[in-house]
Amino acid sequence: MKLPLKLAILVIVIFSLLILGMTLWRPVRVWHYAARLDDDKTRAEAVKKLLALNATEPVFKYYTERYSSKDVKERVKVVDELLECGDKGKRIMYDIFRNRCMKEQVRIPAGKLGNIGIKKLYMDKYEVTVEKYYVFSTSIEPSPSDVEVVSPAGIPIMDNISLTDVYSFPVRRISWHDAKAYADWLGMRLPTEDEWEYAARARSTGKFCFGDNGSLLGEYAWNKNNSGGKPHPVGLKKPNRWGLYDMHGNVEEWCARGDNALFPYRGGCYSSTKLIHCSFDIARRIAIDSTSYRIGFRLARD
Repeated sequence: MKLPLKLAILVIVIFSLLILGMTLWRPVRVWHYAARLDDDKTRAEAVKKLLALNATEPVFKYYTERYSSKDVKERVKVVDELLECGDKGKRIMYDIFRNRCMKEQVRIPAGKLGNIGIKKLYMDKYEVTVEKYYVFSTSIEPSPSDVEVVSPAGIPIMDNISLTDVYSFPVRRISWHDAKAYADWLGMRLPTEDEWEYAARARSTGKFCFGDNGSLLGEYAWNKNNSGGKPHPVGLKKPNRWGLYDMHGNVEEWCARGDNALFPYRGGCYSSTKLIHCSFDIARRIAIDSTSYRIGFRLARD
């Protein structure tokens, strides 16, 4: 074989190896760092390298699996780890969190509340918790107005209740504007008063979702008679027939504003002293954008 031909073949081989190396370089690095996500000692660096390579899929998959944990401390660790990774980490945390929030909503069928038509929608099964509001408040700049999110979101320190337990409580002392900001951030909204009542009734024509027998209220709601003067973790009482919890008690809930300047809220709370305060018969409004230890919220989605 003549020398020029040998050189040409050698150049082709070298060039092909370079192309192959360049082609495989990124996938190999992605595989290398993805394999280190399970190691506590190498995870932080691995996540940063993967995000620098724009390899978000293994990071999203890994943290989605961890965020499905029933251990609230583990979920909070996921939030903190991702938020330390800059804007890309925040975006991944947002997507993981929004997916979880959507999975914890129930479908409310279309129908009527009196003569008012209600379109089908989705609504949170539970009142927004301290844990969920923590994700929002630590993900945005600037933070919402003066809300004690972690210590502990307007919930007084109570005997035998750890900070971890508090994460499962409904968030309180949240202004209407802060509740709306949370909803806007997730691309959702506060329910209207009609939607809230329609969803809470779940086709009941009585004063409560279970009819008119007030003696059953304690099975569905925390109120003055059974709360011990404090709120409780969400979802411990019976839901209505559409799967919504704590509509009659635990905390009252902000609703979307109408055309006037008032801020509406509905439902009973842990300090409600009379049955009527937990029923559908009372619509409450306040004229200023205040906060209250009794008021929380839940979201709706079209």
